[in-house]
Formats: sequence, C-alpha cells, structure tokens
Amino acid sequence: SYDTKYHGVDFGLYHFLSAQTIGRLILGFVTYDLSNSVDALLPGILPGPEGPIPGFAAGVVRDESTIDNYSFTLGASHAITELFTILVDVGTRYTTSDRDQSFLVPPPIISLTPDIETDDDGWGTVGQVRIDYRDERNSASLTAYRDISAASGSYGATERTTVGIQAGRRLTEHLSGNISLQYFWNESDAGEISLQEVDEETFTITPLLRYAITDDLDLETQYQYVRQDDNEYDTDANRSLIFLRLVYEFPLLD
Repeated sequence: SYDTKYHGVDFGLYHFLSAQTIGRLILGFVTYDLSNSVDALLPGILPGPEGPIPGFAAGVVRDESTIDNYSFTLGASHAITELFTILVDVGTRYTTSDRDQSFLVPPPIISLTPDIETDDDGWGTVGQVRIDYRDERNSASLTAYRDISAASGSYGATERTTVGIQAGRRLTEHLSGNISLQYFWNESDAGEISLQEVDEETFTITPLLRYAITDDLDLETQYQYVRQDDNEYDTDANRSLIFLRLVYEFPLLD
C-alpha cells in the first residue's frame, strides 16, 4: 500500500454583517505526498557469456506522487432564531498532481522500461450547508458538504460528498447522550487527485453516552458501525467498534 502524508492550512476572515449574521471568507491549502515501492520482475539487458542478452530481472517499481489542492469559499452564518442557526459556504477548488514512476534494476543490468512522468490539474466545486439547533437540554445538526478528503485506502485523495445528522440530549445533571449518522461518497477519476479511479460509499452510525464524573473528568462509551461499498471493485465491508474512554480536560493557559 501507499505511504501517505498530508498537511494543510486554512485562513479565515470573518465579519459581522448584522447582529445575527456573520460573513466568512476561507482560503485553504492541502498537499498530499504518496510513495510506494513494489518488487517486480522487469525486462532488461542482462550480461551473458557471449555478450548482453535480453531477459528479465528482479527489480523495484517506485511510484511517487504529489497532490496540491487550493480552495476558496465565501459564505455566512445566520441566527434564524435563538434556537436555530444556518451556515452556508460555496466556493471552488483547483487541484494539481504530479506522478513519477521509476523501474529500477540492479547494475550491471540495464532496464528496458523507461521512467514515466505524468501531471494533471482540474477545477471543482466545494461548499457546505449546516443547520444547527440548540436549547438547554437538546442539540441537533443537519450537514451536507463537498470537499477534497484523504481516501480511506491507498488512493491518495478523493472528492467527498457528505450528508450527516446528529442529535444530543442531556439526560440528567451528569449523563448525556449523542447519536450521529453519516453518509460519505468518495469519487475520483484516476490521475487528477487520486492514483486510481475511486467510487466508494460509506455509512456510519455512532451512538455515545457520556457521564461527567467531575467538572474536568468524563467517562465515555461509544459504539460505531461502518459499512463501506466499493462500487469500482463490487466489494463491501462491515466493521463494528466499541470504545471506552476516560477524558480529562485542563486549561493550558490560565
């Protein structure tokens, strides 16, 4: 599989348009570095007793890619009432990718496979819509967004469309619960932001219970079910996870 490293940075500018509305402009950049080496039998010119002869030799196929993504969104959040808030961001992205493939054989063998260098770029749409509800005991949110995201496997990055719903309630003074459902659709053509074509759908459901032992210490238990369908290879996978966490919060600066 590919060794994937990525990092990014966002810059946001916010402005109060009114007492209930905040405008926002966000610039983002993320870069992905992917590398992989695979042993393979490669064609080459081998030394022979009567001179060089064509044949095959044990070698290494090295694959390295860099994907850079630039995004720009413009939007606003608006308090509809004291309980409901809506946020909308709309923008665009520009993505470039560079891929180098090398076919290496040990000397004195001469490789017959030339190195391959490819590059691509493209534009896309990014954005999100989120509606939040919150009162003294309850909270809920409905979210839909589209953006570039790291792929779950060894593909690099994909365009991800997400729809999610979350609801929470404070059951007692110390006990609260939360449940979230999310649907992800990862898609990408080979070469632009991914090393191969991607068409994956993922559904998750995550209930959680939290008990406040003290003001700074919480005990959490969480269950997560994940179903993933790979439409490209016609495969599916299911996973169930159970977490038990002890969470301690403390101020870094006081």
